[in-house]
Amino acid sequence: MRIVKETPFEFGFLPWQVRPPEGALMVFLKGTFDLVHDGVCAIAAEQALTTGPLHWDDDPNQSLRLDSDFAVLKPRAECHFVGHAHAPGVSPRAACSQASASGRWPAASRSSAIAPSTATAP
Repeated sequence: MRIVKETPFEFGFLPWQVRPPEGALMVFLKGTFDLVHDGVCAIAAEQALTTGPLHWDDDPNQSLRLDSDFAVLKPRAECHFVGHAHAPGVSPRAACSQASASGRWPAASRSSAIAPSTATAP
């Protein structure tokens, strides 16, 4: 098999039998982006590799930090954000909401125990 990679993103593949005995090839594409405040994400210079399941602290007795990229059936795309959230202003908050969007698919999350940002309040 000859593989031609004409993308900055990483990929992986897994031979499988979706309808045995018929063979299939599952192909996975993984893109890593740099978040830009109030702007469009940029393709990261360093791309994360496709991986199997990753546990917290690399300890298999801990819960999963990220599930495997090599899922045989994943009906929808996944989007993971890694970073820090800071409450606006200078006062700590019990919780803070974050929002993001990828094309027409908005996403929201809520974080607990958020520290104030380092910026001064107006």
